[in-house]
Amino acid sequence: MNFPNPKIGAQESIEQASPVIFLGPTLPIERAQAILKARYLPPIRRGNLDMIRTPVRIGIIDGVLDDGIRIESNEISAASERGLRIYGAGSTGALLAATDRKKVVQGIGSVYRFLASYPHLRTLIEILYTEPDHETLTLPLINVVLSLEKHYPHKSLNIAEQLRLIPLPERSGVSVRTVLANCGIRDPEKIMAFNYKSDDATRLLKWLGLLEELDAWYRRTPNSME
Repeated sequence: MNFPNPKIGAQESIEQASPVIFLGPTLPIERAQAILKARYLPPIRRGNLDMIRTPVRIGIIDGVLDDGIRIESNEISAASERGLRIYGAGSTGALLAATDRKKVVQGIGSVYRFLASYPHLRTLIEILYTEPDHETLTLPLINVVLSLEKHYPHKSLNIAEQLRLIPLPERSGVSVRTVLANCGIRDPEKIMAFNYKSDDATRLLKWLGLLEELDAWYRRTPNSME
């Protein structure tokens, strides 16, 4: 992944009118740029929103979840008070929306809805990845569980509990197939073929694009007076 101006420096503030998107391994940046013209930055972490001074739309897709550097709710609330409009989907963005008691982050997509409904299964979104190229090292279990929910609705939550027990560094195709086979799933490859995180990220970008177009239309339209 090749991000232009990839990091927000300690002395840099972002002052622009276009949306800012925090993106990592969930969606290739080339595909994202083809959907929405925006400033793309690496996965969000503590301090990033503090550097954005212009009241723009923020799309959070990926983020760092390690203790000590993950973004906190007070930073999100302060950003909202400065006029930033924040949307979350796909991965960390969906998690932030699901855990946001003040409803500052607007959640979009199936990952968000699942995490909001099943708090004890929120660790299913966690993955390991490399920096700075954002190559995934483990399998995002949330994709598997959402696929199970669609194709095996009566088994999905029980299997999700089993998948949740797989240690994060061991969340591979092999370990997931083993759990699925032990739970009586005969078509594991079909179940593992879906990418709900990517679909939700795409949906978020398209939604922000529509909002930007609507803003542009209002700016072009003369005020009517009666």
